[in-house]
Amino acid sequence: MFFLLSDSIGLASFSITGSLIALEHHLNFTGVLALTFITAVGGGIARDVIINEVPFVFTTGFYGTIALIMGALMYLLDRLGLINGYALSLLLIVGTTLRMVAYYKKWSIPLKSL
Repeated sequence: MFFLLSDSIGLASFSITGSLIALEHHLNFTGVLALTFITAVGGGIARDVIINEVPFVFTTGFYGTIALIMGALMYLLDRLGLINGYALSLLLIVGTTLRMVAYYKKWSIPLKSL
């Protein structure tokens, strides 16, 4: 439980950080999503490649999707001029909760069979 909670907080906070950096550099929607995704899940991908495993984000469904959802929400908040401490705190709670619910409900995205 503690690992899941800390992992969920990390995913949400790194997603927010990556999207803030992208927005500060005036990237478009695709750029915000890309930087959000890389910042949020890039470390885990590197770890899995180093230990010669298939990256976690490619085998479990919803982990990377949460980062993309948060990046899209950050882009929307930026366009509406609503980025402030309260909005970021709320987004952190939403992202953390979404990750935990997705884990317990075993949400996944459809994976194409090879």
